[in-house]
Amino acid sequence: MSYLRRHMKTTLFRRNLISSLFIAALLSTAGCDTIGPLVLQSSDVSIDAYEALSREWVRWSVSTPYADSPINDVTGELCGVGQPDGVWFLAATYGGQVERDCTIPANTPLFFPLLNTFNVPSDAWAEANYDYYVNTLAPNYLADTRAKTCELTLRIDGEDLLEDTAALDAELWVAVTEPFSVELADDNWWNNNGFTKPGGAYGYAVVGGHWALFKPLSPGDHTLEFGGKTCNGEAVAFETLAVYHLHVEHGHGNGHGHGHGNGHGNGHGHGNGHGHGHGH
Repeated sequence: MSYLRRHMKTTLFRRNLISSLFIAALLSTAGCDTIGPLVLQSSDVSIDAYEALSREWVRWSVSTPYADSPINDVTGELCGVGQPDGVWFLAATYGGQVERDCTIPANTPLFFPLLNTFNVPSDAWAEANYDYYVNTLAPNYLADTRAKTCELTLRIDGEDLLEDTAALDAELWVAVTEPFSVELADDNWWNNNGFTKPGGAYGYAVVGGHWALFKPLSPGDHTLEFGGKTCNGEAVAFETLAVYHLHVEHGHGNGHGHGHGNGHGNGHGHGNGHGHGHGH
């Protein structure tokens, strides 16, 4: 079987998996606690959904050329790029504030990171250092990112969904330290930011961050604000804020999207939609 056919079958499988996860997780909300549209990590179903969707968001973000990345989008015109069936992914920025307009199909859940970080080492390095990577480096790397998070924002239609950063941290933190596969675009964050990282398949990605899973919003217009900051002591090291003017369609939308995805990066730093690595 050709690489293209294998890749298409894998992509289709993953998109069907996402749809199945959301049918299970979001149509059975009796098993999930919520605050407004926010699904809390209060059950095995919602915890599994958060972890699975964190992986899929990373795959989505790194699989599209950097030039087409919704993370780089300054207007919202790229918000539909690469969207899978069953859920709609949003992104913030590689740093700084952005304001976007985005039309969302009816009856479509949203998933996005306030702040996140991930690592995509080379397979050769990860295999040679597997125990150290999985048991020490990756957990410590993600824990350090969490410890440096000094502000988180999550607001819908002018209302904060949780009272403060401490509450957001406790409820929204997700760490996936079991390695998973990704497919990097040739035109990726690394190759646009002073690093060299070939496109292609990588098998040992990990991810951590503060994520939000929303039930479908009511039809009409909504304003969603999310982001955060990391600090070194009193100094802000990184900050991001996305303000989305969402236009939720009426009807029987299924979350089906079109396009590519997001290019992403290697290197150190923090951010919503920001990629990291150790350059291996």
